[in-house]
Parts: sequence; C-alpha cells; structure tokens
Amino acid sequence: MTKDKNTDKKKSAVPFSRAYSRFFLGLCRFVRPFLHGKCIQSAAFKAQKKNGAMLVVCNHLSAYDFIHFSAAMYGAPLNFVVAENMMYSMPIFAKLLSGYHAITKKQYFADIHCIMNIKKYLDAGISVLICPEGKVAADGVTGAIAPSIARLVQWLGYPVGVVKMKGASLARPKWAYNLRFIRRGKVYSECDMLLSAQESKSLSKDEIYDKIVGALDHNEHKWQVENGVKFVGRRYAEGLERLLYYCPKCGAEFANRTHGDRMVCSVCGNEVK
Repeated sequence: MTKDKNTDKKKSAVPFSRAYSRFFLGLCRFVRPFLHGKCIQSAAFKAQKKNGAMLVVCNHLSAYDFIHFSAAMYGAPLNFVVAENMMYSMPIFAKLLSGYHAITKKQYFADIHCIMNIKKYLDAGISVLICPEGKVAADGVTGAIAPSIARLVQWLGYPVGVVKMKGASLARPKWAYNLRFIRRGKVYSECDMLLSAQESKSLSKDEIYDKIVGALDHNEHKWQVENGVKFVGRRYAEGLERLLYYCPKCGAEFANRTHGDRMVCSVCGNEVK
C-alpha cells in the first residue's frame, strides 16, 4: 500500500493533465489526415509507448509539425519542450501552452530550469518530445544540433525515440505566409527507437551525438527528387521574397514582390515564374 501511494505521489508531482493530453493528441490524430499526414511506427516504438516514458527527438520542418508528431504519440502521455518566445508570439499559443503546462526553454541558452523539468516529467512517467535544432529549418535541411543534447540524454538515462519528419516543409514552407499556402502532398512521420535506457547511460557523448545527428539528418529537396514526391497547390511564389530577397539581375535588395506564381523586382522589372 505504501509503495502504491508513493508511486501515485510521484506521478502527480508535475502539473499535467492526462485527460488534456489524451484530448490534444487525439485531436491532432483527427486533424492529421486533412494535412495528408502518414505515420509509420516501428514495433519497438509502439512497445515503448506502452512500457513507459521516453525522450523523443524530432527534426523540425514546419509550423505544423506539432500536429504530426503529437498524433504519432497518441496513446502515451506526452509533454513538449517549446521555445519560451512562443508564449508571446500569439495569445492562442500562450493559452495552449500554459493550459498544457508545456516545458518552455530559452532559445540558444543553457536553461537549467528546462532540464530539470524534463527530468521531472520523465520521472513521473510522461514522455517528453524535444526538437534539438531549436527552430524550424528555413530551407528544409536539418540544421545544426548542439552537442549538449548528448549530455542531456546521458544524464537523463531514459530510452530515446526518434520521430523523423519528411515532406512537412514542402507542404508548408517556412517562408510562406499562412494556412492558405499549404501544398497537398504526403507528409511522413517515421517513428523508431534510437537508444535503450542502458545505451543512454553506457555510450559516450560522442557516440550518442552521432546517433542523434544521423537519425535526424534530412534534406527535403533531395528526398523529393529521389522519391518523385509531388506537392500540388496554388500561389507557389507568394512569400518567397522573404527568402530570395536579392534580385539576381540588378542586385537590388528587398525589392522583389510576389503574386500568384510570379516574383517581380520592383526596381528593374526582372520577372520569374
């Protein structure tokens, strides 16, 4: 009886609503097909979701990744590590993150408060998902990953799962403006186990780091060409001036304007389709 009470106390030691989590993950699972998402889970990944908490690492390709990887974790309690500035970007994010009790992190800084919160949630039997890049990839290619992720994994000593997104930045590029510019095409979430708890403790930091970097390495454009994946939509060019800000003809900066599928330089009139 004492052991059960201690276990219950440990699991309730963090501010987390399992009912809220089930509802949110279920909602994402419902929405995912409308974003043409497809989830592929290994048997080991499914088993770990049932067996207990794990740290999940994921690449970050678009603003809608959370729908895909949340749906992938349906059936297991899950919390997220999110950038603290998300709390201030839009009121809806502030309400969602505070209501979910998401773990916030200061971007580009070592945040001991965030690290301790990750451990508390894992110890309470709640999996935690983190995107080690720390931001959405601007060009569809996995960005730099800080070596500190290996120290975190080794210190935590929990199993590590991986969710690798493919196609998300082609469906909704970072430079595109809003929901209207989503392209129709398959977005894959490939889920597998990367490290056991024993490996997290016994492997060197360099070995852990190499495994994480290798597992998350991805180039959207190379993947699209090699697999012949199509993404269909309208207004292909709109928003592209945020990335291609330099006119290749006259050299003017921030003079490109986009409409529909065309980009025109307002200085020299150079036009591309």
